[in-house]
Amino acid sequence: MKKIQLVVLMMLFAVASFAQSQPKVIAVVNTASWCPACQANGQRVEKDIVASYAGSYDVAFVVNNLTDDATKATSKITLEEKGVYDAVSSIKSTGLIVLVDANTKKVISQVAVAKTTDEIKMAINASTKNGTPKVIAVINTATWCPSCKANGKRVETDIVASYMGNTNISFFVNDLSTDETKKTCKENLEKEGVYDAVKGIKVTGLIILLNAETHEVIQQIGVKETNETLKQAIDTAING
Repeated sequence: MKKIQLVVLMMLFAVASFAQSQPKVIAVVNTASWCPACQANGQRVEKDIVASYAGSYDVAFVVNNLTDDATKATSKITLEEKGVYDAVSSIKSTGLIVLVDANTKKVISQVAVAKTTDEIKMAINASTKNGTPKVIAVINTATWCPSCKANGKRVETDIVASYMGNTNISFFVNDLSTDETKKTCKENLEKEGVYDAVKGIKVTGLIILLNAETHEVIQQIGVKETNETLKQAIDTAING
């Protein structure tokens, strides 16, 4: 599962102009070079599981490499940075995805990488649904978007992060940079049932607020607006 580590690390630190911030769930991938289940399923997990959550703010993936003492020590540092080392340190099984609540740092569930793609996704999705959101916020972004470059970090740290743990809203990235990013984000938005509602909105540097039940667009607001204005719009959408 060497390839999965690179993909996971890349996705942990950046998704276009908006990096994933303060997820609901941290998915710890227990792997090892000598693990038969990892060898047999690593590429599938990378391509069909990890990559499919690239545009979601709900889940962050991190590798726990149990190959030897050196990889364990390196992984321990990463897990401690994420605050989940104590939660997973006693789980020694490899070929396993351990789903940890990012707020409470408690293990929600575990799922083997040998399970089918649908079964793994079902476990991950279930772990994020601690509450049904009222609003889905789709952030239209692109690497070439001036407004995204100027405001992306602020939106990440001051807006998205401020709603961490608020089950009334879920944030998703709609990265319009390339055909490849559009395809990945389309799959994520289709899972939430909101792709048809936002596909015609091509403007970048935009937050689209949708009713999570009806999938109707409530409001569109530019990321260049002040934090106060953005939060007011989000809170109004949540409170109806």
